[in-house]
Amino acid sequence: MQWELDKSQREAVESPERAVMVVAGPGTGKTRVLSTRAGWLIEHENVDPSKILAITYTNRAAAEMKSRLLSFHPEDDGEAVRPSIASEVTVATFHAWAYRLVRKYYKALGFTREPIVFDDDAKEQVLRRILAEKRIPEEAVPIRHLKQHLDRVKSEVAFPLMDPRFDPEHYEIVSDIFSSYQKELELREVLDFSDILLTALRLLYLYPEIRKEITGSIEHLLIDEFQDINPAQYRLVEALDNPDLNLFAVGDEDQTIYAFRGSSGVFIDRFVADFGATMIPLGSSYRCSNGILFAAGSLISRNSRFYQRAPNPPDDIHEKPPIGVFEVEDEDEEARVVSKLVKSWVDSGSDYREIAVLYRVHSLADTCESMLIDSGIPTLRLLPERQRNEISGDPLPLLRLAAIDTEWDWDRALGMPRDRIGELDDLRVRLAARKEDIPLYRILNQP
Repeated sequence: MQWELDKSQREAVESPERAVMVVAGPGTGKTRVLSTRAGWLIEHENVDPSKILAITYTNRAAAEMKSRLLSFHPEDDGEAVRPSIASEVTVATFHAWAYRLVRKYYKALGFTREPIVFDDDAKEQVLRRILAEKRIPEEAVPIRHLKQHLDRVKSEVAFPLMDPRFDPEHYEIVSDIFSSYQKELELREVLDFSDILLTALRLLYLYPEIRKEITGSIEHLLIDEFQDINPAQYRLVEALDNPDLNLFAVGDEDQTIYAFRGSSGVFIDRFVADFGATMIPLGSSYRCSNGILFAAGSLISRNSRFYQRAPNPPDDIHEKPPIGVFEVEDEDEEARVVSKLVKSWVDSGSDYREIAVLYRVHSLADTCESMLIDSGIPTLRLLPERQRNEISGDPLPLLRLAAIDTEWDWDRALGMPRDRIGELDDLRVRLAARKEDIPLYRILNQP
């Protein structure tokens, strides 16, 4: 099979090292290299595709990589063999893969059934109820901050440390809220999104035989967007490590945008140090012009960690600067500058459809949009997709309540027309459940 790769991409794909860290900027083909690495291992190293685990950061990226692998056709004497062979490669996000482990080994973890996962609305609902039961006003401990802090603590595999958004006297209150929250999850046998990773870690670290079975099923671990992983995800990589495991990661330390979730470019440094990884930079970008690359590289190269090769300046940089910087006093002047620039580009031969105006937040775009329209410039503004409102009378909570006995669906099920269970009946059921210290659905099963 012919691989369409440049020199540095091929060096990464065919590297014989046990651990490899590919560092590269946008448009350099990082995901392509990762996908091709899987195909190359199957075709040239005769690796069993079911022994390859490819980790991505989002479900969309996982679907894209799976699509690339499905288009992979290894050849033998000019004839295609087993065209779906690469489909046997496991491609998933950290959370999706970890949840598969939890569901497979739920009995060993002490669950009586496969645990389901809280969504964000359910988490907020539980926290609000806990605050109400403890008579804590939300003004003192905002739900939004609680959720963020809870996720951050779990992603860092840490004890709830002091958070500057809470006053010192609220520290014990916050810890008590977290404790009550976790007890409620344990009682219901459910996990929140962050618990998925922690539960998988518990499985790998506390059950040696299961860990041996899991690590024995993986010979090659490929990880995309390594700069986005958090401490819990890095601990998963450490837990899977063994002498027979080969590691291959790609990332860009300058694209770490999830620091608020615990992600950090420092994990690239740790990966290289902890696993003795060989670092391979990809130098060619196939997405941007040389001028844009040079301008961006000149800025990013001042970072404390910079592993990529700095791009060379384009030949015509003095005659045609790639970027112009304008300093304005307010948004009105900014809008006028944008309007004049658009007109000058169109007068020079550009088409309106080739011009885009990017802005940081949508609230900043109103003035600019009005100015463009008033100037006679055809404008198409792309607005964010609005979240679809939850369907009134959604039967899913009732179906799930009947099939899995999840108490958290009880509250949602009560959103259905209350022709059977009114508010007073709801209160009586809750009081009875609290008195006997059992979940709501068990009360319903009693005669």
